[in-house]
This record gives sequence, structure tokens and C-alpha cells, in this order.
Amino acid sequence: MTNEQKIVQIFMENVHGKQANTIGMNLNHDGSKGHWLEKQMGIKPNASNAPDLLGFEMKNQTTSKTTFGDWSPNYFIFNDKEIIPREKGITAVQRRNTHFLPIWGQPNIEKDNRLVAF
Repeated sequence: MTNEQKIVQIFMENVHGKQANTIGMNLNHDGSKGHWLEKQMGIKPNASNAPDLLGFEMKNQTTSKTTFGDWSPNYFIFNDKEIIPREKGITAVQRRNTHFLPIWGQPNIEKDNRLVAF
């Protein structure tokens, strides 16, 4: 059985068709349903973005759908030597901030309009 199949099995046995029971949890906390879900899936509730279960991270984004996946990129255009030549003393973050974010980034008003990739 693959990890994906194991996750589906755990989900079907412990979550599918159930309503999140947040009684006794801090209802003012946005993550209470997510913590309920993690508990049902056999995961210690956490606020980490690291993979939770068998190499996958669970996201529920406060909607009726829960997604499992690895959203980390496998390719960074600003690290491609063919596209952006390496300069001595310039880090990957500096290349991203100089070459990538001015074109693809968007200002985040919560962070003083700092450019971020969404």
C-alpha cells in the first residue's frame, strides 16, 4: 500500500462523513478545526508547514475541502544559471529579490508593501 493509499484509508475511517467536534477547544482559534482533523488523522496538532503525515502536509484553508500535497517547488527560475547568471557574492535570495519578485511578486500591505510571491 502506498503512502497516498494509507492516507486515504485513515481519512475514510476517521474523518469522512464526520463534522469537526471542536467542543472544549478554543473557538476563537482559527485552527481548531484543523487541529481536530490532525487528531483524527493520528497527528499531534501543530501549526507547522512541514509535512504532517507520511511526507504530506494537510491544508484545509477553512473550506469544506481538505487537500494533501507537497507544494514546494522543484525548480526555482532565479536559480537557473542559464537564465540568471551567477554573480560572485550574490545569494539565491538576493537573485530572487532582484530578478524574480519585481516581475512576479505582489506587494503585501501587511508587510509594508514588501514584494512577495503568492
